[in-house]
Amino acid sequence: MTKKDTTPSEVKRGWIFDQLMLVGQIEAGMCHNDEEISNLYADMDNNADNPDEIQKIADKLNTNIELINEDYLDRVDALNQVFDAVEGSDRHYYCQVKHRATRFVLAAENYHARGCSPEAERNLVAAGKALATTCSLAFGFEPMQCLRCLDEALKGKK
Repeated sequence: MTKKDTTPSEVKRGWIFDQLMLVGQIEAGMCHNDEEISNLYADMDNNADNPDEIQKIADKLNTNIELINEDYLDRVDALNQVFDAVEGSDRHYYCQVKHRATRFVLAAENYHARGCSPEAERNLVAAGKALATTCSLAFGFEPMQCLRCLDEALKGKK
C-alpha cells in the first residue's frame, strides 16, 4: 500500500485550527504556572525562618519563571504563524484570538474535569462559538459561530 499524496484542501483537519489549540494550551499552561508561582511565594512566607527551605523554593521559583518565559515566546511564535499564514489577517484581533483560544481550551479542560456535566458543556459550546466568531473576523470571513465551518473556511483560504 502506498501513501496517497494530499493537498492542504484534502486534509481532514487544518493545521491552523490545531495551531489555535496549541496557542490555547500554551496559555493554559501559563495560567497553571502563574498559580504555582503564587503558591511558591506563599511557601516562602510560610518558611521565612528556614534558609535551606527558602533556597529550595527560590530555585523552583526561578525554574517556573524560566518556563513561563519560554512559554510566552512559544505562544507568540505560534500565534504569529497563524496570522502570517492567513492572507489579509487583521492583527487588531490578535489578543482576542489568543484569549478566545485560551477560553476554549480551559472550557474543554473544565468540561472533562467535571465529568462532562451539562453546565460545563454549555460553557464549552459558548467558548467554541466565541472562538469561531473572533477568528472569522480576524481572518476576513463573515462572522460564523461554528468551529467546523471556521476550519473548513481556513482550509480554503490558506
